[in-house]
Amino acid sequence: MLSTNLRYNTVSLFFLFFLIIIFNTHNLFAANVTLSWTPPTTNADATPLTDLAGYKVYFGTSSGSYSQSADAGNVTSYTWGNLAAGTPYYFTITAYDTSGNESSFSNEVSKTLASVTYYCDKDTDSYINVIADGTCAGTGCEPSGCQTVAGNDCNDNNANINSAASDINCNGLDDNCNGQVDEECTASIKVSKVLLSEDFSSGIPQTWSRQGVWDSDNTCGKTIDYPFVAPYALADSSCLATGNEELVTSSFNTTSCNSVELAFSNQHYLDSGYVQINITGDGGANWLNTVNMPMSDGYPSPNWKNIDITAVTGVKNAKVKFSYVNNTSDGLWALDNIWVTCQTTQLDFSSQILKSSPTQTILLSNTGTQDLSIDNITIEGTDAPEFTIDDKNNCLGRTLLPAETCALDLVFLPVLSGSKNANLAITTNDPDTPVLDIPLTGIINPSPKVSINGKDSLVTLRKGIKAKMALELDPGNFEYTNADWWLLLERNNNWYYYDPLTKYWKKIPAYYDQREIINTATVEVMKTSNLPRGLYKLYFGVDTNANGSIDPDEYHYDEMSVRIKR
Repeated sequence: MLSTNLRYNTVSLFFLFFLIIIFNTHNLFAANVTLSWTPPTTNADATPLTDLAGYKVYFGTSSGSYSQSADAGNVTSYTWGNLAAGTPYYFTITAYDTSGNESSFSNEVSKTLASVTYYCDKDTDSYINVIADGTCAGTGCEPSGCQTVAGNDCNDNNANINSAASDINCNGLDDNCNGQVDEECTASIKVSKVLLSEDFSSGIPQTWSRQGVWDSDNTCGKTIDYPFVAPYALADSSCLATGNEELVTSSFNTTSCNSVELAFSNQHYLDSGYVQINITGDGGANWLNTVNMPMSDGYPSPNWKNIDITAVTGVKNAKVKFSYVNNTSDGLWALDNIWVTCQTTQLDFSSQILKSSPTQTILLSNTGTQDLSIDNITIEGTDAPEFTIDDKNNCLGRTLLPAETCALDLVFLPVLSGSKNANLAITTNDPDTPVLDIPLTGIINPSPKVSINGKDSLVTLRKGIKAKMALELDPGNFEYTNADWWLLLERNNNWYYYDPLTKYWKKIPAYYDQREIINTATVEVMKTSNLPRGLYKLYFGVDTNANGSIDPDEYHYDEMSVRIKR
């Protein structure tokens, strides 16, 4: 706000008033300036002012030089419009009386109007233009819905182009405004470790548990279509109302996983009750409800379900339970092609010397929008010869369509002790990851060995001939690890343990020796000619979890048989 004391020397006028400039913010392209003042009340001789008739407003673009004027009339403010931004303006006023006498100029006030650049959302996609849509003079002059800072919409003439869009169209445009053109319209490789897979081609596995009438036989002749291929798992396969029906998978290990996903073919027709999927990380002691399936999901046309079960990441004994609850009439839930997969940064193997590890399967998936060509698959590194690729699904040289997958099997066969490291390299036409590297690690498990009279297979001895039992142990990567040591014998379905203190075999409950695993050369632990006639099976093992019980995942053993005859 600018104000001045103004003195006018005329024959009869002496005015004292204030001149104020106010900026009007309603004009979009040029500012209006409003000048206001306090009217005078006395003449120069201090007598009351009685003949004031009005005011004239002058302005120009040079100080003291006023090129335009206007008669404001007998008011105390006047608005001058269409003034350009960036130009200095100089204002003054005069007063005149009823006889037409005009005072001299008041003191001068000036103002240079600032230019405002504004950005709008012309295509109404809720994203503001990155390019200026116009300028105007004066703060707040931008149109409603516009702003004075640039947005992130690189094409404000197309509502399909903005920073939240996907650039998956081969259209030559930067659909997502990230400076790249069609970068998402490519092939893209994803590798997943398979923790569990089942297509029920041999029926429901014996390692799975079930309650009710889950079966792999469609005894009722239900209509079940592709992608189902008989046999498959089917609840209420007998078309009877049976209450709760549960199907529980075998255990799977998620300790090396960053995330876990369950996928399966699904067809669900509901007459009563409901169906749900539960997961557990402790073998079934506690269950977590993950999904309640919608009514008639996948019916009449089957679908493919993908469910995040990352809640069971980092455990050794995870399971999935499929439940058809309160089924009191003729409903249907069919499952097929069940996969549990894991996102991990490497593949870890373990095995004994000269013995193959369990096979690990990985899925190669095309998550892009263009075909993915798998050009090369190799294992590299010093220990590469101890890892083997089994490409039974012919992934190498294959072209995967978008969303298509192929499976690749890998096996670890250690030749010498020591930690093993290699790298699986997969070369594709994925522009972001032309070579996908997956580290491979191999751990050598303890390798126990038991023999009779120097032989490690079936030995037949006549009664009275000495049987000399010897043990050997290669510690692998577990040297000096505390462990449970077991030496067991089985005869006629009866189990015995060897007591090294008394040097006798005693009936279970078993004795175990708890100590460090060390490299043990051939050590004779028994020499006897008093074994009764019959067939004996001998077991020597170490359990790397030293807790006094046999843990299947940590127990490593060797076995052989000896037959004593007349």
